[in-house]
Amino acid sequence: MKLKKTDRFISLGLQFGILRAFSLCAVLLISDPAARGLTARAEAPPRQVLDLFSQAAFPGGELRKIARVIKWTDPVRLGVVGEGSEEYLPILQQISDQLSVIDGLQMSADTKGDANVLIVLSKNPFQDLSHAYSDYFRTFFSNRESMDQFIRDKEHRQVDCFVRNYADPTGYKLTRGFMVIDTRAPNDVVEKCMASQTMILLGFGYRTEGLRSATNASVLSQNRIHSSFTESDMAMIKLLYAKEIRPGMNFDETMEQAHKVLDVAD
Repeated sequence: MKLKKTDRFISLGLQFGILRAFSLCAVLLISDPAARGLTARAEAPPRQVLDLFSQAAFPGGELRKIARVIKWTDPVRLGVVGEGSEEYLPILQQISDQLSVIDGLQMSADTKGDANVLIVLSKNPFQDLSHAYSDYFRTFFSNRESMDQFIRDKEHRQVDCFVRNYADPTGYKLTRGFMVIDTRAPNDVVEKCMASQTMILLGFGYRTEGLRSATNASVLSQNRIHSSFTESDMAMIKLLYAKEIRPGMNFDETMEQAHKVLDVAD
């Protein structure tokens, strides 16, 4: 059918309108962080961050009086080994990239190089710790017997993952560590382990009852519904690695500085 002149103008107008609408949508998608695969994070409430931070960075009860801040001051170099290393390395690299933008914290992950944290991703992690990686693993224990007992305990409890740190002679500056993840677990559990154990690796070594029941607030909560850092987690890590929070500070000193960093009145 031959179009009239006016029909052709209408048709061209419709095409122009559709193209313009499509272009507008494309611009909006490109400018939207979520559309580019980035997570647009809301700011976590400062008082919630302070509450969770106090529970994750310090123990409860009488131990709180003697506990001190522990954190890394040197770059964290993750060495990823085991048959699951190639599959999960991109996720660990993403975690490293995400955390390396935080002032005071540097992290990298690869399958080679001079690592100060060994991450074992294996379907037979306890066997690997006793044999393939025993030379590195033994450096965290006073003798072979205590190392074997530690492995038996973890295997008996059928844990999916665990982590351990080692500090310098002061006891406050972290210098080495290891993380073990059983890749027989479902993928979502493995990813949750990576996030939660990284928090512990960085210096958040405690899970008080309040933090365990903080359902949606942190990867450290008991239900482990998050497979990546929450807004509160990122805020807690930024707070721990703020220059005002120094290794060896006690609870009162730390929380005084934390209030100032987050600009929250006591």
